[in-house]
Amino acid sequence: ITGSPCSGLQHLHNMLRLTNAEVHTALELPQGEFECLFVARDPRDVAPSMMVKTGKPVSDCANLWAANTQRYFAVSQSHRTHLVDYHKWTLDTEEELQAIAQFLGTGVSRYALEYPLEPHIGKYWQYLNPEQVLEVESITKKVADELRSCHSNHYISW
Repeated sequence: ITGSPCSGLQHLHNMLRLTNAEVHTALELPQGEFECLFVARDPRDVAPSMMVKTGKPVSDCANLWAANTQRYFAVSQSHRTHLVDYHKWTLDTEEELQAIAQFLGTGVSRYALEYPLEPHIGKYWQYLNPEQVLEVESITKKVADELRSCHSNHYISW
């Protein structure tokens, strides 16, 4: 995590902008034991981003968020995981990067702190109409509530 500007946690910043397939390719996940960072983001903010990237309807994007979150639950049963609240990460990047580095057993380079995330929080009202917001909330409510209850010791801001 320490080193050149394009390594370590800065690389995690860049990976947030990739599709799931690109992330799996970039990570070259090992066959055995691995550690998993899961970035939890408000599904109402995820849906419009996914709609733009994939051209899929809001319901498909909300269902994909729920499926990915359920995959996290499954992975967390057998692998060491760390939950990152996207909202908190964008508001207090240094604190969240320190927590991620501690989880990974390493330090944070000064380079990683020079590239803060650009917050895209709570802007879903600009992209979704009220019916679409309700649709996303309806599809994701059960899984979002489960995420909050599983991580009651971890602040999830949305």
